[in-house]
Amino acid sequence: MNIFKRYDNILQTEGEVIRNFTWAYDLGCCLVGIGIGFRHNVLELAELQPGEQVLDVGCGTGVMTRLATDIVGSEGKAIGVDPSNEMIQVAKQGAAKAQSNAEFRTGVIESLPFKDDHFDLVLSSMMFHHLPPELKKAGLGEMYRVLKPGGRLMIVDFGKPSSLVARCLLFPWRNDIMVKDNLEGRITEFIQNAGFLNIHHPKRQWHRFISYWLATTPEK
Repeated sequence: MNIFKRYDNILQTEGEVIRNFTWAYDLGCCLVGIGIGFRHNVLELAELQPGEQVLDVGCGTGVMTRLATDIVGSEGKAIGVDPSNEMIQVAKQGAAKAQSNAEFRTGVIESLPFKDDHFDLVLSSMMFHHLPPELKKAGLGEMYRVLKPGGRLMIVDFGKPSSLVARCLLFPWRNDIMVKDNLEGRITEFIQNAGFLNIHHPKRQWHRFISYWLATTPEK
């Protein structure tokens, strides 16, 4: 079955795109504590199961997508999309080196290149703070569209800081257009307005400033 939807000439995005230092991206993630263990935990919280279809939006170098591929097994499928061609090339190289069946393609969140009602899980880890407010909303609409009825959405990103130390750490970004809504605690509102149900936090904040949101689409 062809799950891809044809989009021509719309790989422009209003979000931030990481094109430089892709070779150092995973090292940087490990140094700040969001390496392999962190990503394993995200997939556990998302309740990913063997045989499921999963989409990793803003997949970066593809580590999370490869981990998801290991969980869903041969009966399932994990696909990663990212607007950065440079990131996608690194992701493909990593998958080939690891002999992973993870699939990667260039794509933008405002126009996900997939047909409706296909995925059991759509996830996004540390990507939403690269999007302006209207793109957050449009992206959530696209995530909703490609999810099956009763499908799950998992977002991990900066949330409203819950300690003085966290507030001080994130103070320089309090008025940044990409991050402001996260720090003001509005992501739940955006998810709800996109039509998702059962919105909750499956885990308390990581270091008091990274939040986890899990939600579902309505059953039909």
